[in-house]
Amino acid sequence: MECIALADLLRLARGSLPPDRGEAIRSHLTGGCQKCYRRWQQLLTARFPDDSPSEATGASRRTELPSPSPGRCSLPAILLVDSFAEGRLLGFRSTGPTSRHLLYRTELFDIDVHIDRAREERCVDIIGQVMPREIESTAPMEAAVQLLIGSRPILQTRMNEYGEFIFDDVGEGTYDLRVTFPELTLDVVGLSATLSPR
Repeated sequence: MECIALADLLRLARGSLPPDRGEAIRSHLTGGCQKCYRRWQQLLTARFPDDSPSEATGASRRTELPSPSPGRCSLPAILLVDSFAEGRLLGFRSTGPTSRHLLYRTELFDIDVHIDRAREERCVDIIGQVMPREIESTAPMEAAVQLLIGSRPILQTRMNEYGEFIFDDVGEGTYDLRVTFPELTLDVVGLSATLSPR
């Protein structure tokens, strides 16, 4: 059997696969494919953080992360890189930075974000790309992307087939970013969309 698509692993975690397909996937997971088993464990850890299931079936799971809708797996993203966290070079004059680079990571995806100065005053362009962490991933790359303040969406766009998205002329500030696949949501909390000096 070929490696399991991420969408099928998500359906298995939700229990929404036909019995014969679910049994075939469980057999593959317990049959020695380390790549699929590792991805399955990452998915269970992200979805059910209070458990440590020892079987590929995940039978001991009890608790889900809060998610935007029932039955949806939500993966929180952590900030790995912020170009503003690096010290500025002393002795150089500048009118201020023209871009900022942020890199976020979930168990299955990286989210690369650039904050660029926009045409409008005190506004920025938010340019991003969602990339599967495994090169061979067959995850669907078209998804909705929302910019939120608290739980309220203020802007929405769609990713293209390469995982790229853009929000133009957004007022500087702190936002949340949500990427919504059919059965999976990636959440970035506290995206600092500003180029203003601290």
